[in-house]
Amino acid sequence: LETKVLYSFALGLDDIIRPDTILHRTRHRVPNYTVAAMRTRNQIRRYSGQRNTYFAGAWLYNGLHEGAAQSARITADHLLSSAAI
Repeated sequence: LETKVLYSFALGLDDIIRPDTILHRTRHRVPNYTVAAMRTRNQIRRYSGQRNTYFAGAWLYNGLHEGAAQSARITADHLLSSAAI
């Protein structure tokens, strides 16, 4: 949006945000990080790159934007190193 007004995402702040300032509402779901899910996630990270198959996504790390960026960087590093072979 090209405007001088700053916009942001807010989660769980319904009680302090004025209703007339809300532009859009949506449902937000986060992964369920169980012990079994953590083990599976670790296995998937180990398999990434095998048989020309790469896995990427925030869910492989912390589930947030930083995890997505970390996952993308690691996948790109794998692809770049295999392209040099």
